[in-house]
Amino acid sequence: QQNGWATESQVFSTMAFNQWSNRMDISFPGYCEGEELKGFTALVVLSTNIPGFSYDDFQPDVSDLRFTTTNGVGLSYEVEQWNPPDDSYLWVNLPVLSTQEHSIIAYWGNANSVRPTSYTAAGAAWDDDYRAVWHMNGNFVDSTEIGVIGIINGASNANGVVSAGMTFDGDDDHVDPRIFNDWYGENIDDLSISLWVKPAAINPGNPFGTFDGGGDRDLYIQPILGNQWQFFVNNRSVIVHGIDIGAWQMLTIVLTNFQALGYWNDDPADVIGVYTQFVPVEIPYVGKSSLAPASEFNGEIDEVRVSGIARSAAWLGASYKTIAMHDTFTSYQVSNNDDPDFDKDGLPDAWERDFLGGEGVSDGAQDTDMDGLDDEGEYIAGTGPTNPADVFFLYTGSSGGGADLRFDMIPADGSYYVDLGRFYSLECAVGAVSNLFVDVPEATNIPAIAGPFIYTNFLGVSNVPRFYRGKVWLQTTN
Repeated sequence: QQNGWATESQVFSTMAFNQWSNRMDISFPGYCEGEELKGFTALVVLSTNIPGFSYDDFQPDVSDLRFTTTNGVGLSYEVEQWNPPDDSYLWVNLPVLSTQEHSIIAYWGNANSVRPTSYTAAGAAWDDDYRAVWHMNGNFVDSTEIGVIGIINGASNANGVVSAGMTFDGDDDHVDPRIFNDWYGENIDDLSISLWVKPAAINPGNPFGTFDGGGDRDLYIQPILGNQWQFFVNNRSVIVHGIDIGAWQMLTIVLTNFQALGYWNDDPADVIGVYTQFVPVEIPYVGKSSLAPASEFNGEIDEVRVSGIARSAAWLGASYKTIAMHDTFTSYQVSNNDDPDFDKDGLPDAWERDFLGGEGVSDGAQDTDMDGLDDEGEYIAGTGPTNPADVFFLYTGSSGGGADLRFDMIPADGSYYVDLGRFYSLECAVGAVSNLFVDVPEATNIPAIAGPFIYTNFLGVSNVPRFYRGKVWLQTTN
């Protein structure tokens, strides 16, 4: 049985978008892991390089932009940079990212829309496990609801891995993120730190951390032998990967149950070692290791994130790919929002959302409620695809003291059936093994009106067995 976003017993709020002129389906085919990522924030890049995409229909303040799940549930998002006619960078929070649920929808083009403050509120796009998210986009302001503002010491604006970042001169530039070392101590057994760096030269200096002279309160990343990344945690260390000079790379430390792991991009983890409870000696800096002499970083830094949770390898891999492999991780398809069946599966998208919980849940040939009628047949018949008791069938009754044959008719009303009418016919076959069903003349091409159709004309019927079946279809009415 194919499951959708919700069962019949679940209730969720959906949004209607018939007043929006533009729609774009966004999917994430590059996510192939078995783990479901709940609350993952994905990068969305709006670009005129996307076939059919244009900035022309957006409101000047972008108040008409919405993101939803395929069943119309609104999604929170952050606009990092709105930059028409060039690329714009946004972050959208996904309820679930998995191989089964990996599509969302963007809508725009509504002059009467009002900015959706609940979806664009500060921090709404980032899950509560983030302590801070810094885009380094001309400032060091945290994008979570906490809103930590770091103190910049000399670092200046530069091109980033996403939009803008910051450049550090290797002399005295650094940033104090203002996340105090006591917070690290409180979360030292369940912690993730990641940042994107672009080293400018061999032996580029330390992009992050605090230094205890090789002691028991270390937490930093440094180059060693001029061209290797070495990660330190509580006097344990490991060489993680070679330094890729002049290229963006993601460096991550994960502390989980007193085991320290180091990641380079989306490579498998290197074990730094097992450690004991500690509080870093000082606030870990970005662009150098606090208290470490001559440790200033030479290069660019972007997308610094600190989480009070140990992020999984699947989460970190998706975080890497949504940026570094965006063109293959993310897919965009623009359409006119007037198309009622955007995914071309024979089922109106609105009907799929309302009855099956989302677009793409069924291809029409599936029988969700296992009542013998596939989902496209349920749409045609006007019956419920998730209720096996709601099905088109023939039944007997009595009229004027005699037996009759009946079926219930359902008019094709509502937005799912624009310019369509529902029609019925009764067919009959004579003989126990006959497959030659023919239309019953008095019961053919019947336009649906609410209520039962009753057939009573059995005059002249011999004792030869007769078999009846009903047929229902949709046809245009204009």
